[in-house]
Formats: sequence, C-alpha cells, structure tokens
Amino acid sequence: MKAKVSEASGPALDWMVAKCEGLDLEFGLEEGENFSSNWGMAGPIIEREEIGIKRRMPCMRGEEWEAHGSISAKGAGYRWAAGPTPLVAAMRCYVASKLGEEVEVPDELA
Repeated sequence: MKAKVSEASGPALDWMVAKCEGLDLEFGLEEGENFSSNWGMAGPIIEREEIGIKRRMPCMRGEEWEAHGSISAKGAGYRWAAGPTPLVAAMRCYVASKLGEEVEVPDELA
C-alpha cells in the first residue's frame, strides 16, 4: 500500500528508512532499529546526508520541526520535511530524498 512520507511515523517510517539504508526487509525490522526515535541510529544518517534541523514557528502544532537537505548533499538535494520531533522531520526528509513523496510499504505498516 502507498504511504505518504510526509505523514509517516513509527514503524512505517522506520521501515522506509531501513529500505533507504539497504537493510534486508524480508523478515521485518530488527528490534531496536528505531531510526525515527533513536539519535544513535539517525545521527549518522543526518550527518552523512547533511540534513539540517530547526524548530518551526510555534503555530505549527504537531509539526514543530523541519528538516532540510543540503544543496550540496550527495543524495538529499534540497528536499525538506516537517514533523513532530527533530528525528521524524529528518527521517521524512531523508526518505523523500531517496524514495520520493510516496512509498509502497507492507499493508501491516500502512
């Protein structure tokens, strides 16, 4: 089923990030691969892809953070995404830059 990256969170977003990272998804995500909530997992991606994160205006409830890919980044281009947390915004930005605005995900995650 197609899922909008701009609305993805939790296991669906983590699955999308794992797909971008080339991880074997045949058997599902391993326990602890929580890219959208674990700085230890997402930090290296953010650094490698040169994704900048900043707080949005307070009136943007529910989407308080935004992330931008660097113009000079290898793959991110100048994509941006918003999210309720810095990591969700950054991982949405990363996925959108690699897979586009919609991603085919397993039905149980959509």
